[in-house]
Amino acid sequence: MRILISSTMLPGTRTQCLGVAARLQERFRAQGLEVRCEPLTRWDIVRACVPFNRLFSEPVVVVSCAQVGGRRARRFRRLRRDAYWAHIEVPQMKAPLPDLALISHHDWQPALDSDARAMKLHGVPHTIGAGASPSERTAARAQLGLSEEAVASVILIGGPNAAFDYDRSVTDRIAQRIQNEMEQGRHVFVSASRRTNPETIALLQSMRHDRLKVYDGVSANPYRAYPPSCGVYPLPD
Repeated sequence: MRILISSTMLPGTRTQCLGVAARLQERFRAQGLEVRCEPLTRWDIVRACVPFNRLFSEPVVVVSCAQVGGRRARRFRRLRRDAYWAHIEVPQMKAPLPDLALISHHDWQPALDSDARAMKLHGVPHTIGAGASPSERTAARAQLGLSEEAVASVILIGGPNAAFDYDRSVTDRIAQRIQNEMEQGRHVFVSASRRTNPETIALLQSMRHDRLKVYDGVSANPYRAYPPSCGVYPLPD
């Protein structure tokens, strides 16, 4: 069996797909099935165009996220009607629809209450793996300017949505947690998302310190260097 991931390489979408795929793998392997997790490629779509291809292909589950990943998954699902498709986010109402839509509670709509294909989630399982070789860890820490003995913390922040408002009190709590981490001698890396408002980024950047780096959401994203470099992910109080 194959689990195919259809998403962009953006951390916020890919890690969600990998998190869902990891839990599916656990279930399938518990049933004695061999499962591979791979990206959904153009070759998969081309091969699915071959008549009767599904008669000679192994079972497939597609996990997609957001619009770009959903479009690619929908195209594949149209060709491989036997594939099972799970989509993270409210899907576009175009045929074919996902077999399962995993929707965060802040995106939930009343019309979905009676839809058996929709599942409300309080958060989505992410997979952020620190599994890196020593050379990868060394390279990642060098990218972040960390010495071998330095201890680093990563704080991942989002932004306002329909269920949660990033008001000044929230930002102040995040700033206090950052201050606490630095007082313990740790280097702190803050990663903003596309939803993080400019005021929040500006406030955190104003906390100038040689052990604090705040990603502004505009320059090259150093996110991929965080998991192999940093072992502490504190949660704001």
